[in-house]
Amino acid sequence: MPDVKLQAPIHLALTPLAWSLAMSLLVLAPGAWAQDAGARRFSVSPSLSVSQTFTDNHRVESTNIERSEAITTVGAGLRMAVRGARVRGAFDYSLTGLMYARDSQANDLQNRLQATLQSELVERHVFVDAQASITQQPISALARQTPDGFTSTRNRTEVSTLRLQPRLQGRLAGEVDVQAALSLAATDTGGAQDTTDSVDTGASLSLAGGAGRVGWSLLASRQIVDFKQGRQTENDLVTLQLSVRPDVDWALRARGGVEANDYRRADGKDRYDNFGAGVTWSPSPRTSVSLDGDKRSFGHSHTVALQHRSRRTVLRYTDSQGVTDGAGDTAQSLVGAYDLFFDLLSSQEPDPVLREQLVNDLLQRNNLDRESQIALGFLTSAVTLQRRQELSVAVQGQRTSVLASVFGNDSSRVDTVSSAVDDTAGGSRVRQRGLSLAVNHRVTPTGSASLATSVVRGSELGGLRTDLRTVSATWSDRLGARTSYSLSLRHSEYDADADPYTENALIANLSLRF
Repeated sequence: MPDVKLQAPIHLALTPLAWSLAMSLLVLAPGAWAQDAGARRFSVSPSLSVSQTFTDNHRVESTNIERSEAITTVGAGLRMAVRGARVRGAFDYSLTGLMYARDSQANDLQNRLQATLQSELVERHVFVDAQASITQQPISALARQTPDGFTSTRNRTEVSTLRLQPRLQGRLAGEVDVQAALSLAATDTGGAQDTTDSVDTGASLSLAGGAGRVGWSLLASRQIVDFKQGRQTENDLVTLQLSVRPDVDWALRARGGVEANDYRRADGKDRYDNFGAGVTWSPSPRTSVSLDGDKRSFGHSHTVALQHRSRRTVLRYTDSQGVTDGAGDTAQSLVGAYDLFFDLLSSQEPDPVLREQLVNDLLQRNNLDRESQIALGFLTSAVTLQRRQELSVAVQGQRTSVLASVFGNDSSRVDTVSSAVDDTAGGSRVRQRGLSLAVNHRVTPTGSASLATSVVRGSELGGLRTDLRTVSATWSDRLGARTSYSLSLRHSEYDADADPYTENALIANLSLRF
């Protein structure tokens, strides 16, 4: 057996919180059971998987030579969840070992983690929210792209992110709602890319009140972002918002305030006036439209969200522009199949706990990935302005399911003082455009065939351009109640100004869930 290159399975700085979230589920579960007597609110589900990939184009990093390769992956996973009246949490972790038949120097361990914990420590007054994630993400949008996380490339790293937010809330004189919150977010991009690590700390105080159809809120916040490679920046914001509900279907809002930050100077802060407005229209429980726009220190920001669902279809459109302040914020995936089908089945199963199991069963039966496999974005080393657009639709037929997305990302640097190096350095504007389509058809009660294709284009205004086109066909079936397998054929074409390639692969996978 070839030697496995043992890198740190989980970045040491992030391990304590990640596993403390898991332990919190175990410790807090009895409280959840006590408050929800008779209901099954705690679950543990381990899993094992083995896959074999045969590719005709693997990049040998040490010599930059491309040749055929056989890649064996062995993975172990653990999923835990607790849902109680005052405790909600989920922990989904997997560790995968990669072994290459010819290029043993590429052997590796990869971690994937999604963990959340929401706890109400003191009823109606003290709350703590926590999140932890470990993902494989591209370093640059303009360098070599691959269709999966196993094909060897220097343009990929393991990104770990932790977020904590303790909150205090109460009511003054029975009229005004008060909330004070602290926030901490740390991003570790690992290995040679640790220069893009960042720490984001913040504090906020909000007041809200009103009577009848008229309401108001006042928000004051401070945010400090420190990039390891770049510099530390601060942003202070005070906003007063007035809201009116002229009808049960409509909500109108207008706001204004002041903002001060040092995004464009190193010796102090500039002060700006900001103002904005928004509207929400909800004609039915199945349809909602929300529009918001603001004039900010960096220009215009906006958020557009539209969602409509019928009995078997859900349509979602989002368009947002705003500031991102960490590597983990910039590299994002598309809306996953889980989110779309969770919304689609809301009328069929209102209880979120039972609906989650219903969605998981549907995805497993139709061989659909829980999360999107297309990662957009790149690692950043300074405060960045980003616009994200996505139109997604999911259709669930009697035997056929369809998932389709059209998406776009635009990124440019806001911090004009920082000399840190990333795709947006020197005033560059980076664009990503693409689409994805997946069709699954259930041929037998347990077996299904699927066809998926995607196109992702990255470009620098007036500079580099990359295109990755992928198509795959998959057959999946069950060997037993908890065992399943799949066979896939994949073809990829990468077109770029430098380093283009084509690749064909055969992938066999066997998974067991306990």
